[in-house]
Amino acid sequence: MDMEVGQYVTSMDTYSGCVKHCVAPCIVSPASKRFGPVRRRS
Repeated sequence: MDMEVGQYVTSMDTYSGCVKHCVAPCIVSPASKRFGPVRRRS
């Protein structure tokens, strides 16, 4: 049980890390590209 729980927690940490480092930039960078010029114009 302990091994399974440890692997599950580790995989969740890795998954949340991937979401923060991979998915968040994918959402933020298109948003900054899209809204950045708008802010500069106005």
